[in-house]
Amino acid sequence: MRTMSGMFPGRRLKQCASEHALKLEGETSSAHVSSALLVMTFVEMRVTGLAGMLCTLTIQPEESWSLVDLQVAIERATDIPRWEQQLIAGTVELTERTFASHFPSDLTLLRQTLPADEWRQIVERNADAFKFAPPCVKQDRDVALHAISQAGHSLKYATSLQGDRGAVIAAVQEAGSALQYAAEHLRSDHEIVLAAARNDAKALAHASGQLLEDRRFLLSVLRRNSQAYPILPSQLHDELDFALAAAEQNGDTLAHMKEDFRHVPALVAAAVKQNGLALRHAPPWLRADRACVLLAVSENEAALQYAESTLQADKSLVLSAIPETGLGLALQHAAEDLLQDWDFLLDAIQKNPDALLHSPAEGLHNSRSFMIEAVRRNGGALKNAGPHLQADRELVRTAIRHQSAAFLSAAASLQTEPGFVAEALDVNGLVMEHLGQRFSHDHAMALRAVRQNWKSIRFVPLPLRKDLDIILAAVRQNGMSIRYAAADALDPATALEAVQQDWRSLQFLPPVLRGNREIGQAAVNQDRHALHYLSLDLQVLLGSNCKGQNDLLQADPGNAAQALQA
Repeated sequence: MRTMSGMFPGRRLKQCASEHALKLEGETSSAHVSSALLVMTFVEMRVTGLAGMLCTLTIQPEESWSLVDLQVAIERATDIPRWEQQLIAGTVELTERTFASHFPSDLTLLRQTLPADEWRQIVERNADAFKFAPPCVKQDRDVALHAISQAGHSLKYATSLQGDRGAVIAAVQEAGSALQYAAEHLRSDHEIVLAAARNDAKALAHASGQLLEDRRFLLSVLRRNSQAYPILPSQLHDELDFALAAAEQNGDTLAHMKEDFRHVPALVAAAVKQNGLALRHAPPWLRADRACVLLAVSENEAALQYAESTLQADKSLVLSAIPETGLGLALQHAAEDLLQDWDFLLDAIQKNPDALLHSPAEGLHNSRSFMIEAVRRNGGALKNAGPHLQADRELVRTAIRHQSAAFLSAAASLQTEPGFVAEALDVNGLVMEHLGQRFSHDHAMALRAVRQNWKSIRFVPLPLRKDLDIILAAVRQNGMSIRYAAADALDPATALEAVQQDWRSLQFLPPVLRGNREIGQAAVNQDRHALHYLSLDLQVLLGSNCKGQNDLLQADPGNAAQALQA
């Protein structure tokens, strides 16, 4: 017979308290604070089988307890699976309803024998039931694989699969320590042991002795899970060279190394270079070392939080920690005085426009003088300006000049005003990318954008990319821009101008224009490689001309220019 004291699995004991207050009245008396008297009621429940007493449970009744809780408690006390338990209270079978209203002190347990098909269904719903399933179910490969994939330790009971590589991989991926149940030859398998150790570092203890002596393999394990370091063979813990190699693979291994090693600058440097946050495992004197901290914050800006306070106030170091994208979280750990320094903040905003979000200084986002300098350095800072400044024409133009996307942070009144949109395009044609259909399909706006910056032709709607004025405005700045023009809109004059700007634009012309002799000659005059883009007839014609010119130059270099003109 077994005895289980306490309560059902997964439940916390709740204390029933009754509070008694005593109030004394009188001229000099005062109210007394009430005290709580904790009262706990327990019930002893005896469970008997046909062969005699099975177990005794000492529990605290609680309405929220279910019949399943009781069956799980009996299962733990007797190893009789809950699915095979039929509980009788007196002459009535215990059900959820009857159990909820009454805690019987005596129970009779009748063990049922379930058919294999029912066990298969039970395991399908609850993989933990596989432990109790009959042998015929445990030998069913499909059932066993399902149980293993849901509860890796089920491999212990799936003896027929302990030598199956696929099954063992599935088991250790779910529970790394299931490696202990794998066949010996599979505990020497690199892939299986790596998968197990990644999941649970302690699983490494079940690897074969051969793998535990393979340093290269152990470094692979550490790269995936730093917590495996304490599990390594003890002699490795004293080897500085191995510790250095481990830190290079995974900086967090520093946390598990002996104290002496954590004071070795080269080792700590290797760790923080791999993972900046490993700085938290370094001794104070190295967290105050500028070179070490610089390595850490270069890898991960958040490492600044572990730096010594004087370094958190170091302007150049903090700036080096700020990334160009993201929220600039390094500034959360910078000294407060630094965050109120205008010059520093402007330098920080130049790297990352969101730097302003971390300043405790009140009102900077509403300061015109500050914000106009901020957007001059980084147009993206406009999004953090006060609403009235986002409607300031000069300030917004300044931001747009630096970054076209700043247009999206301008006040709606400016974004919808034709006059201001024209001003914005005059400042930065790439604003075309951020315009709504009303303005992006406007011929005058598109032409204005392309004249300011040929690259904006990429954002011009296709119908307008058939317009020769717009195409020419781009081509006159860069011949290669013809690639963005609608091919069916090109004429020989426009194509010739593009090729004269850059012979490589020849490749983007339609075949009919690549067959034009004047266009081909203009390209070949710049570079003979242009022949590759010409029609076969022109390749022969212009190619032979090039050969004749070369022969003439070699024969009489002094009169070559005059001869070619003739």
